[in-house]
Parts: sequence; structure tokens; C-alpha cells
Amino acid sequence: MIDAPLDLADRARAASIRLLGPFARPLLVPREARAVFFGVPLLLTALATTALVPAWVVGLGPIVWGIPHVLSDVRYLVVRRGYHRRALLAALVVAALVGTYFYGLRAAALGAVAAVAVSRAPAWRKLLVVGLVAAVGALAWAYARTADLAFVHLHNAVGFALFFAWRRRSAPWHWAVGLAAALGALTIASGALDHAPLALPSPRGLVVEDVALSVSPTDEGPWPLRFLMLYAFGQTAHYVVWMRLVPEEDRATGPRSFRQSLRALRADLGIWVLGGALVSMVGLAAFAVHDVGEARIRYLHLAFFHGYLELIVGALWLAEGRAPAPAAAGARR
Repeated sequence: MIDAPLDLADRARAASIRLLGPFARPLLVPREARAVFFGVPLLLTALATTALVPAWVVGLGPIVWGIPHVLSDVRYLVVRRGYHRRALLAALVVAALVGTYFYGLRAAALGAVAAVAVSRAPAWRKLLVVGLVAAVGALAWAYARTADLAFVHLHNAVGFALFFAWRRRSAPWHWAVGLAAALGALTIASGALDHAPLALPSPRGLVVEDVALSVSPTDEGPWPLRFLMLYAFGQTAHYVVWMRLVPEEDRATGPRSFRQSLRALRADLGIWVLGGALVSMVGLAAFAVHDVGEARIRYLHLAFFHGYLELIVGALWLAEGRAPAPAAAGARR
């Protein structure tokens, strides 16, 4: 059923590579170059769409890219790193992620402490990271609402931090991606784009003023709009990290076809996970036809855990170092 669309996509991909001519190899074979080649234009596009139609970016982004990016999150942070094979670690992390549904960042901090405690790190690094995470957790308990609001924005930065820590690079090109993201955020925060949004109606069911107030620490002046655009840009940049940058950095080989990518994804996650994700995506899309705002809320309830998973894995990396990705079958195809 999907053979014809895959063949068509692969032919279009091959034609676009041929258009690059002699530039194709230096741009697409080294993974550092691939990340910049794809990442910077995508981030600039994210900034432009955020500036013009922030409400549509906030509303439709999760419907289109939300579940695929969560799959990528789990694939590269957990499965490709082999954490799911460490039974005690996996059980503690799952318990913590369930707790985040009720207690947010506070439960994630406890989960990070538990994960580091059973990690394979030396004792001195465990104590150091546990102390750091415990301090963050204490602040989260003392200022729960502020901490959760801050994490709404900062979890996008956590994704970039993981991307930067992914591996040792032979060239510094990845800094161009970080610079593009930082300049985009600074442009929004400076107010340079305050008058950029187009006067278009919001997506059906999405009250843009309510969303702006929910992601802003203040309701005064231009700040709700700026925080809305910061949230929209950060959300889209986060999708770029997990849908494009991390996959390129994780794969040492050059470009591969859509068919090869699907085969590798199935090898890593299995047909049942992919089938469940596809059903969820179709369901969200069908719901969004009638009410984009409600479909977005349902996605957030479905994928609430992934940002906290990134935080816990980040704590593990601080303690253990960057665990090398195993040579999984999907990576070799």
C-alpha cells in the first residue's frame, strides 16, 4: 500500500540530490554538514512562520509533527541507547514519568535522582549530579507553578543541549544551528516581530489569547504575544532537533532513501509501536478538522511525558557520560 508513495518520494529525493551536482557529497555525506544544511533553513522557516502566523504554528504544529517527534525522542534517547534493557532503570523512569502527569517537573526531578542513583556512574559523579538535580527539584517544589511554566519554554532548550552533547564532532558546524536558534529567540524577545503577525483568524477551537496567557508569566504589554511567539518558535525548533538534526547526527552513513529510513525505524521500534503511532496521528488529524484547539490539548495529554524524559536522560548523561548508541539493525540498513 505504501510502495508507490515511497517510490515517488525516493525519485523526487534523488532528483533533488542531482540538482546539487558537485556540492552534493560535501553537503550531504559528512553528518556535521548534513545537520547544518538541513537545520539552519528549517529554523529560519520556523522563525518566518512563527512571525507571520503564530497561532497556526501553535495549533497545527503538534497535530502534524507532535507524535512523530515523540517517536524520535523515544527512539534515540532510549532504544538506540539501550536504556530500555536495564530493567531497574527503565522501571524507575516509567514510574517517574507517570508521576509527572500529576506533579510535573517535581516528579521528573525525583525520577532523575532515582535514575542517577542506579546508574553505572562512579559514586562521586552520582553524588554531584544528585545534588544538582535535588537543588532543581527543591526549587520546583517551592515554586511549582513558576517551575512548570519555565519548563514549558526551557524543555525546548533541553532538546538542543542533548543535540550538542550527542557526540564528539570533528568540525564545529553544529554551532551554526545553535546560533540560528538563539538569534531567532532573541529577535522575538527584542520585540522586532511584534507587528509581524498577519491578521488571520485563529484555527477553529483555538483561543489564541488563552494560549498566550498560559505560556506567559505576565499579562502586561506586548509580553503575552512575545511569549506566544517564543513558545511557537521553540516548539518548532524542538521538532527540527528530533525530526532532522538528531537523526542526521546519529547516523554515520550518508543520505538514505525513504524506504531505507522506514525499514530502520521499524527495526528500532517495531511494527506495533509504529502502527499505534499512525492510528494516533490519524485520530488527531480527524479531530482537528472539527476542533484544532481540542485536538492540540489531546496531543499534550498524550505526549506530556517526553520533555521530562529528556530531562532524566540529560541527568543520566551528566552522571554516566554519553552512552554510545549500539549498532542496531536499523542503523546498518
